[in-house]
Amino acid sequence: MRPLEIHVPLRRLACALVTVVLLAACAALQAGGVVPSGPATATTRSITVYRSPDCSCCHLWAEIAIKDGWSVAVVDQLDMASLKAEAGVPAEFASCHTALVDGYFIEGHVPLAAVDKLLADHPDVDGIALPGMPAGSPGMGGLREGSLDVLAIQNGVATAFGSY
Repeated sequence: MRPLEIHVPLRRLACALVTVVLLAACAALQAGGVVPSGPATATTRSITVYRSPDCSCCHLWAEIAIKDGWSVAVVDQLDMASLKAEAGVPAEFASCHTALVDGYFIEGHVPLAAVDKLLADHPDVDGIALPGMPAGSPGMGGLREGSLDVLAIQNGVATAFGSY
């Protein structure tokens, strides 16, 4: 007895597979799955965070971004000074980690609302920074005293970007 041979065109098989995946995703969302917050979906909000492997707080900022619907790649970087210089981050505005998104740098524990504003407005800057590691900023412990003043950096010159 010969086994039953079934011939399914590759296109039909691919369509069926895509349909099954989409139905499973819809079912997961209806069952209380996680829906990203913010103005866009996680697939359009991708960011890469470069951090020293010795830092104990950078991953917390990345986790906050993930919870806000961002797709985050975290890269351990031994030579942060070179990365920051290449990205255009002046030393006097440096913090512990540097994120890159859509041609901009995000330096330090910048509130995600500032990142969203940067990407919505697309100003002619190299990036934004929250110098140092202020207490109470996203991913940092401690109590925040006052607002977090984010700077816009262009060619090494800082101007006010916004208070959060």
